Amino acid sequence: MTTRRGAALVLSEPMLSRCRPTSPAGVTSVGAAAASAAAFEMAEEETAYAYTEGQATLRSSAHRAVYSKTRKDDPGPRVVVGALPSRMRDTAVFGVDGPALRALRAAVVNLLDRAGADVGSWPASASASSSSERDLEDFVVPAASLKDLRGSARGKKFPRGPANATLAELVVQDAAFLAAFDALIDDAILPNLRSRLAACGVSLDVAEETSAKDAVGASGGTMRRRRVGYVQRPPTLRIQPGPSTRYVRPHSDDEYGHQDGEINFWMPFTSSQRTRTTLWVESERGREDYAETGVDTGECAAFHGTSKRHMVPANESACTRVSLDFRIGVEGFYDPKWVMRGTKADHDRREVSL
Repeated sequence: MTTRRGAALVLSEPMLSRCRPTSPAGVTSVGAAAASAAAFEMAEEETAYAYTEGQATLRSSAHRAVYSKTRKDDPGPRVVVGALPSRMRDTAVFGVDGPALRALRAAVVNLLDRAGADVGSWPASASASSSSERDLEDFVVPAASLKDLRGSARGKKFPRGPANATLAELVVQDAAFLAAFDALIDDAILPNLRSRLAACGVSLDVAEETSAKDAVGASGGTMRRRRVGYVQRPPTLRIQPGPSTRYVRPHSDDEYGHQDGEINFWMPFTSSQRTRTTLWVESERGREDYAETGVDTGECAAFHGTSKRHMVPANESACTRVSLDFRIGVEGFYDPKWVMRGTKADHDRREVSL
């Protein structure tokens, strides 16, 4: 079930019309079924699309996986507890507004300000404004940057495409951005995750065997400590310009080696009222009943991206969508040592106490 502050999400016709792939047969979903081929062609004629080739977004993540013949023999992650509780797989939207989010947004603006021409820039009128007054929706990405997916000369830790690699390098090296992200995790994301885990009966403390050598004055036994969370760091910054025909295809993250014991978090910095595009997630694996999460600025969507296919439709507006996403693995349900065979580059993680 998809929830928004505890209430069931109901799709309206305007919502359905926003979730339209680049061709009527491109996605088998509620949104695709709601639009006929004739309606699609009419809408396409009415819009002068600036982005019709290449990828839908620029992204800072370098995570990559390719097919490996040895994958069929991969034993998979070794977990102590097993699968996450079913309620942890529900999609939920919660508030994250506060000083940490405002600092993070300012860091994103400053980062993009020095990103260079291949990533993009603000129009002259916006560039004259102070960074705090600039709208991320006005940021302009060159169409050529979305089409150039050459391998990065910076190495495998950076994504393909010069603009993607530049964005990734900026994110990795930006101390202010990373500090603001860490503060948001500590102030807003972890309290919500702890609350949801506790509501599902998952103890935030775990038992650990000790010895006299490890614990002064103890003859060995069991001690309690906080359960560990493994936060993807740096997070992935995504920039989706428009008007575009390109969309993020429906996928589940297990295709790329992510584990069942991870929770996805997706947070927009731009208004969905202006970009008219947001994250859509199916209710259960394989159902393809994609529903709009309804997440907007000042909010974050948590969902189980490993099992549930999700997508972002084409941005048909003249505004740019900017968002941040990351995952948190939960100790006992997640194996920090496992890497899927065929993975060329993986995310780094920061350990936190849950």
